[in-house]
Amino acid sequence: MNSLLVVCCVVIAVAACIAARSVVTLKSRGEARPITRPAVVERGRVVYYRTKDGKADYGFSIERQPDGSYRSYIVSQPSYGNRDTTPGVIHRLIDGDRYYVCWNGRLNSEKEARQVAALWADCTQEYIRTGRRF
Repeated sequence: MNSLLVVCCVVIAVAACIAARSVVTLKSRGEARPITRPAVVERGRVVYYRTKDGKADYGFSIERQPDGSYRSYIVSQPSYGNRDTTPGVIHRLIDGDRYYVCWNGRLNSEKEARQVAALWADCTQEYIRTGRRF
């Protein structure tokens, strides 16, 4: 089970790196322009992200860890309904009584943690809607 969880997190990490880099572009009249992401809104210490489909808001607390890395704690999200909520399926881990986004790499900045949280929210929203695992 642990190796499956690690593999899933690595797949997410690669996808996030690709999605987060500005080298990913769209062609428009022969010019390259960066792909834009939905807005992230910060309220107090909670960052709210509206999914790309515009149908859900997810709340995160982006927190610096004792080792200097960052972690995206999940503050609010839609219900999974009747979907499987096994940690390896939903890529959500627990720290005490708080859930956070499963990520298999060191997040060295708040910006990286926000990008990972946004990717996780979009993937989770798709999983809730279709049941397709990520």
